[in-house]
Amino acid sequence: LPLMEQPEAAAALPDGGLVRVDLATGRIEERATGAVYQAQPAPPEVVAATRQRQLLARMRRVVEEEGFDG
Repeated sequence: LPLMEQPEAAAALPDGGLVRVDLATGRIEERATGAVYQAQPAPPEVVAATRQRQLLARMRRVVEEEGFDG
């Protein structure tokens, strides 16, 4: 899992809160209030690896849900 450091966000965000994270830009947005925090963007290779992992996980879920016969 990629790690983003943003002390303000860590202190302000509620436990269990829903956030949207953009690794490429370093943007962290709290969905309930719209508060935005800025962290260092992740390196391009980390963003690419994360996207690839997400795609593989999605493909796996589709195969499990819909089945695959060939």
